[in-house]
Amino acid sequence: MLYILSKLLDGFTSPINWILGLLLLAIFFKKKKIRTWLICVALASSLIFTNIPLYIEACRAWSAPYRTPLDTTVVYDLAIVLGGSTSYSNEWGQIDYSDSGDRMTEAIRLYRNGRIKKMLVSGDQAINIYKGKSYAPYFLSYMDQMGVKREDIILEQKARTTRENILRINEIISNYNHPKILLITSGWHLRRAMKGFKSSGLNLVPYGVDVPSRNEMHGWNEWLPFWQVAVKWQELIHEIVGMAIIN
Repeated sequence: MLYILSKLLDGFTSPINWILGLLLLAIFFKKKKIRTWLICVALASSLIFTNIPLYIEACRAWSAPYRTPLDTTVVYDLAIVLGGSTSYSNEWGQIDYSDSGDRMTEAIRLYRNGRIKKMLVSGDQAINIYKGKSYAPYFLSYMDQMGVKREDIILEQKARTTRENILRINEIISNYNHPKILLITSGWHLRRAMKGFKSSGLNLVPYGVDVPSRNEMHGWNEWLPFWQVAVKWQELIHEIVGMAIIN
């Protein structure tokens, strides 16, 4: 049920769906004033939600509370890496990184540098069980090639949403003694994830990755409409709405 609600929320928080919906309404309304108003709102929305600098500033503002430097003197017993960063390609026999791949690459870097002892990967496409099949062996082989020992990886293979991540991770961690735990996920996802984990009684140290930098704005062309940014806006809006109605 939570998974279905999450997917419905994806549809309702999509700026592209909003824009298309407004244009469709404009077709069906006969009154010229209403049609003009709907078209103007659709045009304004398309300019806002395809704008790179506006998205960068909004994402940075949402991520700001958890943009704190990691204590370099602490070695963490466990790092929780929330899913959404990798998948397995049957066609090429490779692990593919998504736009949130920093979650995994940063976890590997911290492990290789001795900053974390073990990692718990939850709900990633590359390890999840789907229709009775799991590609976890390929993922573990990949991690071994990246220098992460098999005995230092704990897999949670069923979660499909943030709420399911929290519930299943709590079940796993209850069997271990990990006093110092790091939570690694995208900066825009940390607010909702931390709120959910705190409400479940689990105290974690947040570590945000994948936060856009102002250095990504290189010139005037960055202000031109870019439709892929609308997908990023959808992720951010999903988090904001999810904070209010899910966790």
